[in-house]
Amino acid sequence: MHVTTGTRSSQVSKTATETDRASHRTRKRIAWTAGLIAISIAVVVAFTISSRGGDKVDPGATAKDASPGDSIVLAPEQASSVHADTAKAVDLPVRTAVPGKVDFNGNRVTPLFAQFAGRVVRLDAEAGMSVRQGQVLGMLDSPDVVGIQTEYQHAQAEYQQALAAERTARSSLDLAVRTRERAARLAEVEAIPQRELQEAQVAEAHATDELQRAQSAVTAVQSAGSVVVKSGLREGERIVVQGSLLLSRQVAETRGGQ
Repeated sequence: MHVTTGTRSSQVSKTATETDRASHRTRKRIAWTAGLIAISIAVVVAFTISSRGGDKVDPGATAKDASPGDSIVLAPEQASSVHADTAKAVDLPVRTAVPGKVDFNGNRVTPLFAQFAGRVVRLDAEAGMSVRQGQVLGMLDSPDVVGIQTEYQHAQAEYQQALAAERTARSSLDLAVRTRERAARLAEVEAIPQRELQEAQVAEAHATDELQRAQSAVTAVQSAGSVVVKSGLREGERIVVQGSLLLSRQVAETRGGQ
């Protein structure tokens, strides 16, 4: 009987100890929960007072009026993480980032191609430079240049011949006009026969036709020429092939005969 009693007493004591521990944990959880609720209430109250724009409350007076059970004192590091501000409407900038490419207007770009194969020996225009009508953009060194120079010299000779022919035809026309005017005055007073006046008129018409043909020849020679262009290459860097693209920019035309 004595042994049994001792065992029962030990079991009762152990049960009481476990009950006390459970009660202690329960009270601890209740205390933490109450603390969190109190902090939340304090933050809500502070936010409400700030949003209403009411009178400022003296923190000292509030601390005096509050009873110890209704207030919670936060540690400095905890208080620094609590912020209260008044909500207000603001305009936020809206920005959209999309991929894109900057390029020339395709409707105003004129591509220039190599008219013959050769090496770029001089560059007079770079990317981004403004060019004007008649400006030389560059030069190519090509075996075909000899033939082109011969053709150019031949064209220049033809042009000079056409100019000389035009000057001769103009002089002939001026002489024919003066001869016809003189013959008209003499025929009016019957100093010469009408046949001489008619011959002077025919000579004037023939001189006029010769001048028109000479002027047409000059115009035809002036319209002939060639264009030498280049791209944004380094001088002597690359051999270009006939028909390859040299330049693609907003250029209307280039000067010929270079």
